[in-house]
Amino acid sequence: MHEPFTQSLPGADTSIRGAQEWIRSIASTTHPGLVRDAVDVIGQLMAIAVRRTPPGGTVHLKATPVGDRLTIEIRDPGRPNEPDADEWASVSCLAWSARCCRTAAGHLTEVEIRGRRAVTA
Repeated sequence: MHEPFTQSLPGADTSIRGAQEWIRSIASTTHPGLVRDAVDVIGQLMAIAVRRTPPGGTVHLKATPVGDRLTIEIRDPGRPNEPDADEWASVSCLAWSARCCRTAAGHLTEVEIRGRRAVTA
C-alpha cells in the first residue's frame, strides 16, 4: 500500500490542468492502466469544485493507491451544489464508486477507480 499523495490548488479554472498532470504522474507510477480514467475523472471533479469555490478559495486533493484501485478525494470550501446530470454521468461511467457530502469545511467528493468493468449483454 502506498501512502496518500496530497495536493492543494487555487480554486481557479487554470488549476484543472494542474490537477490532471498531478494525477497523471501518480497513476503512471502506481496504476498505469488507470491513467486515462484518472485524468478524466479528476478533470470533471475539479471543474465542479472550481465552480463551487469562492474567489481565493483552495481545492484540496488526495490520491490513495490501494491494491488494484486508485481512490481520489477532492475537498472544496464551496456550498453544496450538485453536478448536473451530464457531469455526474461522465464521472460515474469511469468510477466504481462515488460519494459526495457536505462537511464543516465545505464539500467532499470521493471516487474509486479500478480497471474498466466488463459489460454483459
